[in-house]
Amino acid sequence: MQEYRRLISMSELTSDGLFRGMLHQQPYLVTIVKGAVVVAMDRCPHADFPLSSARRDGDCVVCPMHNGVFDLTTGDSVGTRKFNPLCRVVSRVTDGYVEILVDPASSEPVRSATAIEA
Repeated sequence: MQEYRRLISMSELTSDGLFRGMLHQQPYLVTIVKGAVVVAMDRCPHADFPLSSARRDGDCVVCPMHNGVFDLTTGDSVGTRKFNPLCRVVSRVTDGYVEILVDPASSEPVRSATAIEA
């Protein structure tokens, strides 16, 4: 059975920043887009660069390694060069904390296929 686990306090986030949360020695990118919390694996799908150290451009994150641009609302690669999408994970906010859904047997996060609505 899947369960939610705490990742990072909402008090550590700002509406336009990129943040790193850690769970089971795995880094996650955490940000707020259109008022919703978005969580993804903290690595560029192309170059394995930590995206929490990248640049945010509106609703996108821009990886400085090869200028990969990823839409944070969908995870899709949207730049002129196409890469694999971000691995976004299911998350929620409870009691002031961002939590992610994981499989307790493997500690693997559950991937999100849901886009943030405009």
